[in-house]
Amino acid sequence: MPQKVRIYEPGELLYHYRSLGGFSQAALAVMVGTSPQQISRLELTRRKMTESWRERLAPGLKIHPDDLKRGSPPRSKVKQRAMQLIDKHDDRGVELIMPLLEASHEYLKPESDTPPGD
Repeated sequence: MPQKVRIYEPGELLYHYRSLGGFSQAALAVMVGTSPQQISRLELTRRKMTESWRERLAPGLKIHPDDLKRGSPPRSKVKQRAMQLIDKHDDRGVELIMPLLEASHEYLKPESDTPPGD
């Protein structure tokens, strides 16, 4: 039986990256100039994640706005950290980091909600 493909909603992705960064809803709200209640609404999909919201939230979370689009696979801590390192390095640093990131991809499996054997 084919494995089910998990579609991540923008609110789930926001929660994922906020948690990965160690931010509370209140801390993220301060960074982007909104209220913790608004962050909660976005995470619970009670408020639509518009392009404007993605562009506003992404810099504080150190991600690309497209990472918050519906269906985007959440990055692991390893990939997230590698992207942060790449942002801080010059071209030579990127040349050193990219092969490590590509090699690690083989060992990183997407999270699955389906137990093995289903």
